[in-house]
Amino acid sequence: MIYRIMIVEDEPPSMRNIEKNILSCGAADITICGRAYNGEEALRMIPQVHPHIILSDIQMPVMDGFTLIEHIQQHYPDIMLVILSGYEEFHYVKKALQFQISDYLLKPIDRTELKNVLEKLKFSISNQIYQSTTRYLRACIGNYKPDIFPRYPLKGYG
Repeated sequence: MIYRIMIVEDEPPSMRNIEKNILSCGAADITICGRAYNGEEALRMIPQVHPHIILSDIQMPVMDGFTLIEHIQQHYPDIMLVILSGYEEFHYVKKALQFQISDYLLKPIDRTELKNVLEKLKFSISNQIYQSTTRYLRACIGNYKPDIFPRYPLKGYG
């Protein structure tokens, strides 16, 4: 499985640094599927790129990270969200906890910490997919009615 990541960051140098750190994790099963420079742009891109994970800055023009997260949680609840921030201020962390985001990383991003977060998120996504597939298959099997097709002998065959 290839895990798709979208980065939402308004500063091009930070965007490049985040991309470089993701790629340096060495995971062949991760791809950067989208780059947005504000929350509004990210919301327009989500239906096109279908990210599993979104790494988003908090302070951005047009639409900030928290407003973006609210929209994502309402419309795309399966997307894993990670906040990227250059601020270690408690009120940001507290608000992030209220949104029940997957993680909160401080910029500049530590490569090892990012790798650990991505591994944790990949495991969660795989588990989520396994559980939904299992539910679907159980529903299919539970609805299976073996007598739905009559067993008539086929003419000309025996």
